[in-house]
Amino acid sequence: MGKLWSYILPLPVESVEQLEVLLSVFSSRITVELLKNIRLEGKTYQKELLEKLPYSSKTIIQKLKQLVSADVLKEGVEPKKTKGRTVWIKWYTPTFIGKWIIMLLTPLEEIDPVELSNISKELFRIYARSLAELCLNFRMKLEDYHEILDI
Repeated sequence: MGKLWSYILPLPVESVEQLEVLLSVFSSRITVELLKNIRLEGKTYQKELLEKLPYSSKTIIQKLKQLVSADVLKEGVEPKKTKGRTVWIKWYTPTFIGKWIIMLLTPLEEIDPVELSNISKELFRIYARSLAELCLNFRMKLEDYHEILDI
């Protein structure tokens, strides 16, 4: 094993919800490929995913529903005029957890540095607050962590 990188994965507090997120994302290669095709910013349309990925529509839609249920993705619909008719098209955007997971799955050189900076700062904010709360609840010294940050 080569050099290790300390990936941090923000998860819901409740263990049942944690399991739901982890299983919805990492239970199949299909889900991982699906997430790699979701835009970090803006909407990704269901039709795009169905055309791009080599899996059945039923499988893709099922995986999308799991990711929405686990709060990794948000979904919505919008009207689109086509040939004089209005059709409703479904779209997806990642939640904060979804964005972070997508970034974990994306090679670093393909990630927008501004987006990486924004998400990393928010992740650090969440992690620091959680660590402070942990220290308070278990009477640990927060100063020990300040020393670690004084690199």
